Amino acid sequence: GKSILVLGAFTNVGRAAIELAEIAGATLIYAPCKQKQRRKIREMGATPLGVDQSEWVHLLQKKIDVIVDATIDTGRDINDYFGALHDDGDYILVGRSEETVEEIISRQTRPSNVVCSNLKSRMMNRIHSYCVFEKWEYCLES
Repeated sequence: GKSILVLGAFTNVGRAAIELAEIAGATLIYAPCKQKQRRKIREMGATPLGVDQSEWVHLLQKKIDVIVDATIDTGRDINDYFGALHDDGDYILVGRSEETVEEIISRQTRPSNVVCSNLKSRMMNRIHSYCVFEKWEYCLES
């Protein structure tokens, strides 16, 4: 079974990701959440993690197959979570309509966390951006 990390588990997309991961046979499903949300996360079938990723991200290093990021937080530094993916893992961004994957990666290079070109090319092949809203608009127009 696969291991999944769902960011934004309380969004509709995040809830669906947890349900679909269970149906697909994922053995480990993690979801960061506030303390008061932990019971609900367990009921949804995921293992709750603290909101501050520095508390747990080192424990998941290279152990996650798929990260589903449904937070629609364009200011998030995905490097904070990217290390949790194993070498063949995928990072799925949901809801970023105005940014391309290239723009997201280029935004990640900050002075304290410089991403070398080799890592950038590896990231390009592992990050998948899906704009739910754009797809819905297209379906409604069709």
